[in-house]
Amino acid sequence: MIKAKAKALDLPQEELAKRHEQQSVLGRMVSARDVANMALFAASDAANNVTGQELVVDGHTQALI
Repeated sequence: MIKAKAKALDLPQEELAKRHEQQSVLGRMVSARDVANMALFAASDAANNVTGQELVVDGHTQALI
């Protein structure tokens, strides 16, 4: 995601990643562990009443520039 967005905005990847971290609600980039935790939740009995939902694990960075 960062690579493609940085190319589209003509910015170095490191600069775009830094901007995302600064603007993110979490104050950091989403990690593989964050995604794995959502997958574990979705596959668990705790999510047995969650149906037809889009579960986005992006720390609200999709909307960031």
